[in-house]
Amino acid sequence: MNIKMKSFIKRIAGVLIAFGISTNAAAYPDKPINLVVVFGAGGTSDVVARQVGQSLSEVLKSEVVVLNRPGAGGNVGATFVAKSVADGYTLLAGFPGLTTNAALYQKLGYDPEKDFVPISLVASAPNVIVVPATSTATTLKEFIAQAGQKPAGLSFGSAGAGSSSHLAGELLKEITGLNFTHVAYKGGTPALVDLASGRLDLMIIPLPEAINLINSGKIKPLALASDRRSKLIPNVPTTREAGLNDFVVGSWYGLLAPRGTPDKVVAALSNATSKALKSEGINKNFDASGIEMVASTPDEFRKFLADETKRWQAVIEKNKIRLD
Repeated sequence: MNIKMKSFIKRIAGVLIAFGISTNAAAYPDKPINLVVVFGAGGTSDVVARQVGQSLSEVLKSEVVVLNRPGAGGNVGATFVAKSVADGYTLLAGFPGLTTNAALYQKLGYDPEKDFVPISLVASAPNVIVVPATSTATTLKEFIAQAGQKPAGLSFGSAGAGSSSHLAGELLKEITGLNFTHVAYKGGTPALVDLASGRLDLMIIPLPEAINLINSGKIKPLALASDRRSKLIPNVPTTREAGLNDFVVGSWYGLLAPRGTPDKVVAALSNATSKALKSEGINKNFDASGIEMVASTPDEFRKFLADETKRWQAVIEKNKIRLD
């Protein structure tokens, strides 16, 4: 091979190497990001994901596309993300089922602890204990006293077996020692309709889902399952103020990526999420619903998930709750 040919080959090789380096070093993100919501469109999880996604896209200068993949208590969407390419372009809108489903289901198709990398908490909402407007109880203490006088017990409704509202009711039974009969619905809305009509005695549900019926006077809030009162219902005491200790429960929303996502990508997403949640617009949109923006580091989110998993696993096992 002559000298000119060798020189030409070296130049071509150099160009190819340089092209490869520039391609691999392309700034993240350089294409749209898919954010998978494990519930249907229109619910609180979907609304939070779309608002956060919009704010995040403004910070990252890249489109965030929300994909709804509902089914099996969130397991369909979670499995989809767990099996996606770990490149930062498919994310999971975290949901409480990540801390309960491993204990509820025999087979998941994913490991909640091992198959995801926490990025950040993004929001939380306290649960509120509500009864029909026709209930004679005006306080949580009165309600518990009345329930104790009924050997057959009272009914509490939930958004479905294994849902956060179901597990909150089981925890209330455990703490108070009262006998409640669980009635599972396909979603929180039909359960709230039956509560308002008096066909249920009690519900423990995220404040954003109940606030309209509370404001319209169709259901009555007895206590907020939080460590502080809400400005939306400032006259409603917390559960601790109402005499019920150790009953702080609520819904949360977060962001996670598939296992193996590069550390630099996780760090970029965490930083961008922190900036996105400080947006005046996103906070204004959620103020009226009782949802609070809550940014965290990946490590803080990881600890939160571990603590919640331990807490709810104990409730599930004690009450022998299992789902197919």
